[in-house]
Amino acid sequence: MADTVSVGSVEPGSEPRARLLLWSRFRARLPPEAAVFAVWLVVAFLVIYQAEGLHPLTFLSPDEALNRFASRIISRTGRPFLQLPFPDPEDVAHPRAWLSIGDVAIPIYPPVSLYSYALLTYLKGLWFITMWPATGLAAFAAGTARLLPLGRRWLALLAPALAAPSLYWLLRPWMNISSLLTCLCWAFFAWTHWRAKGQTGWLAAALSFVGAGAAVRPDYTAYVLPIAALFSLAAEPRAWKHIALFTFLAGAGALVLNLALNHAVTGHAFKAAYQMAVEQEEGTSSEPAWLRLVRVLLLPMGLPSLSTLGNFLFKYWISMRPLALLLFAQLSLVPLLYRKSRLSIALVLAATLLACLLMISRMDPNLFGAMRGHGVIHDSIPRYWTPVYLFAALPPLLLLGRLRGPALIGGSLALCALAGLSIYEVARRMDLDSGHLTEERRDLVILSARIPRDAMVYTPNYDKVLWSHVQVGTALEPLPAAKSMRRAIDKGIDTYLWLPAKSRDEFDAFEAALQPLGLELVRVDKQLRFYRVIAQQA
Repeated sequence: MADTVSVGSVEPGSEPRARLLLWSRFRARLPPEAAVFAVWLVVAFLVIYQAEGLHPLTFLSPDEALNRFASRIISRTGRPFLQLPFPDPEDVAHPRAWLSIGDVAIPIYPPVSLYSYALLTYLKGLWFITMWPATGLAAFAAGTARLLPLGRRWLALLAPALAAPSLYWLLRPWMNISSLLTCLCWAFFAWTHWRAKGQTGWLAAALSFVGAGAAVRPDYTAYVLPIAALFSLAAEPRAWKHIALFTFLAGAGALVLNLALNHAVTGHAFKAAYQMAVEQEEGTSSEPAWLRLVRVLLLPMGLPSLSTLGNFLFKYWISMRPLALLLFAQLSLVPLLYRKSRLSIALVLAATLLACLLMISRMDPNLFGAMRGHGVIHDSIPRYWTPVYLFAALPPLLLLGRLRGPALIGGSLALCALAGLSIYEVARRMDLDSGHLTEERRDLVILSARIPRDAMVYTPNYDKVLWSHVQVGTALEPLPAAKSMRRAIDKGIDTYLWLPAKSRDEFDAFEAALQPLGLELVRVDKQLRFYRVIAQQA
């Protein structure tokens, strides 16, 4: 009798072995850095989406509201010109960080980021604005993995989480600093590929991304491009010709792009809107325009005093948890530079010195949070320092890639603890931010039913909430705001004042400024401190 064999039969136990073989082949073909990239891409995108969604209309910062508002105007008209409802000699008939010029107001922030946001808005690409910083975090982690030994590339998962301020501000996609950091992350990713493969194209890509970041934030150009060039020279001195060429081209590209857009916005290539705002506040200067531009690029906030310098360094590197641990981890540079050539050590030290100068150039006691007794990650100064924090995560990870035995275990546990503390700080801050946004959105819903769409609302700080609903005026100082309100009333515009929950002194100051102009305040909502401005009754 002939043997019969079932066509679908398999040997017992062969199916699990086949699946295991298939998984082994998949793992062999999937580089560890690709897995690291995918993890951070998904996690970061979900966090940003949960926090802001794809179409945010209320923000925590006026900077975010400005970028969103200006990009919407550009996508519709081609220029960031906000039409003013009446003449505005007080320069307050618009949200904060705008500047009145004739019958329009212009945003005072660098134009490249505004036009980039506008292009994506025009192309219905708001989802990509959410995705862009997520790709940056993923690229930074994947680039770190490239620099680690093959068996320890999982350590790169910790890289974006070691510096709490950088992680927090990267997750705020409508902030210009997020775009800068994302460009630097992709520059680092391309740079690590250049180090691994030695292909000149990757070096060109790396410095091009640095140039893109410099275009977005031209006040960082004088620091990020030289620092990138110095680290590249330290890694491969023989490539100095290519490094010099690509650095020059990246800087020139950023400069030309900003000069062209400056001319489109202000009418003067060498006069940015920010410079015009400073001149209006401080008075005109006898300096040539190009010299003032250089001063803004090198020392945008001037040189701090020694006491201010020491106070801010202590506050934002030691007392602000958990950054003291990250600062201590910079001792990893000593063994990393051991046995390096004198030239490489000198170049790395020069780049480190430039990074310190970057921080020194961004210290001002008038910045948000600067006068608070303790530092928190959403203050302005750590936001300006985020590029330094971000790359400070690399030395301890690179050293960990060289350790063995108990030192590797101990170092891994220490960095895991630092990453955990950083993630906790970021999550705690984002939870508080979510509470503030929820409260402000609730207030806006309550007031929307009482505000006509063609009304104008003056406020010291709620422009970040109101910008998409009604015309907004700035009420930082009572007298200029009162004069502007008089113009609005004369124009027949329903005018309101929304004050933050502060002492009664602020209300009294506005009432005193309005009275000589024949205006008075009528309470609309006592709890929200919302008032209507009307002409005094005879």
